[in-house]
Amino acid sequence: MQLCDGSCYSGKCDKYGRLGFLALSEFEAYHLPDRMVRFGEWAFYENESLQSVCIPEGVTTIPSSAFARCHNLTCVIMPGSLQTICGGAFRSVIN
Repeated sequence: MQLCDGSCYSGKCDKYGRLGFLALSEFEAYHLPDRMVRFGEWAFYENESLQSVCIPEGVTTIPSSAFARCHNLTCVIMPGSLQTICGGAFRSVIN
């Protein structure tokens, strides 16, 4: 298991809708809630602070544009349950 460095946010919801994490853009690392089973398109779009994210077991799809333009994203821990990474999910991630 890889641990996230820096500030982490851990929420208490099962799902987040489109644009759900934009208000949390100051955090460098996210460990998504263990109960989360899905999150929406554009959930982390253009989050310039985001460097790492831990996606919990149970999530089966990374939606379109979920991490698009997260230019500093270097680490994504993906669950064994992941089945689909939609087109553009990591568009313009340069690291």
